[in-house]
Amino acid sequence: MSNSVAGGSLVHYNDQHIQVRKDLFDLCAYDKADFNQGLSKNGTKVKDEPNQACMAMILRLLETLTNRNNETWITLAYSTIVTLLYNTYGESTVRNSIAALIQRDYIKRSQKNKASVPSYALNIPVIQSALDQQRKEYIQKGVESNSQGVESNSQGVESNSLRVSNSTPYKKEDNKITHKIINERKNGDVSAKQETSHSSIHASSSSFQNSSQETKPKEVTLTEEEQAIYEFGVQTLFKAKPPLKTAKLKGECAEIAEHVKTLEQFQSLLQFVRALPYIQGQVHLKNLVNALNGWLVSQQPAPSTSSQKPTYEPYVIDQKRNEERKAALLASVLNQVC
Repeated sequence: MSNSVAGGSLVHYNDQHIQVRKDLFDLCAYDKADFNQGLSKNGTKVKDEPNQACMAMILRLLETLTNRNNETWITLAYSTIVTLLYNTYGESTVRNSIAALIQRDYIKRSQKNKASVPSYALNIPVIQSALDQQRKEYIQKGVESNSQGVESNSQGVESNSLRVSNSTPYKKEDNKITHKIINERKNGDVSAKQETSHSSIHASSSSFQNSSQETKPKEVTLTEEEQAIYEFGVQTLFKAKPPLKTAKLKGECAEIAEHVKTLEQFQSLLQFVRALPYIQGQVHLKNLVNALNGWLVSQQPAPSTSSQKPTYEPYVIDQKRNEERKAALLASVLNQVC
């Protein structure tokens, strides 16, 4: 299908994914005995253990955002990182993993104050140095394993040579029979059994092709609103080859049509999706459906706070009240004296 994300045994309609690089995963290995040892003020054990896979995902996430935005510092709240990791880990695990990465000097954190959202930056020299050292260790292990393999192969060659010397001598008659079989195959003298097997293979392949054609999704009819969304997509997303109007595509168009009425709104939603850090490559209608909530929130005007500001200054009013109290107290004292 034209709107498929990947080929192979499965057809995917969403290109969002989480990547864990093996080299980063190995760099994030830790000893569990180093964590969950402290005590809180209440005397309970502090759970500060990170997660190795979560640490590797965070490093890969920062690497992707750094390469994509060409910026060293990336502003991310804990909740945002959880969302970008598709909620595979909770906020406490993300918090502990970030603390472990900072402790290892793999990443740096900058924060103006406790209430502000922190920014993070990859410590590229440190991580690259660790990756270089990791590669040297891999090469060293490979050299050692290859040397061991050469020794074992040499021993195997010696044992095989002994077996050949003890075996029956080669006969010329066997060589003649072998050449006869080869010549018969070259001349097309194939047995009926082999022909039958070949024909059965072709028959099975043709039946598989027929079955795959029979399972091709049927095209459905779109409503006027759904057709409008489809046309918006043709103008912006799939100009070269529009996708087949399947039941799945019809449902996606219907969800978008509930909130998008014009081409300008569609383009605004598309621009919002392309700005998401985890969207890479081709954008599909399903991506737009998943981003509807965030886009609708971004379209709401910011609440005006000017009308909520007080038109008076509390200090001035309190000062006037104090002066009035002083005058009243002074008047009462003068009346008592008189």
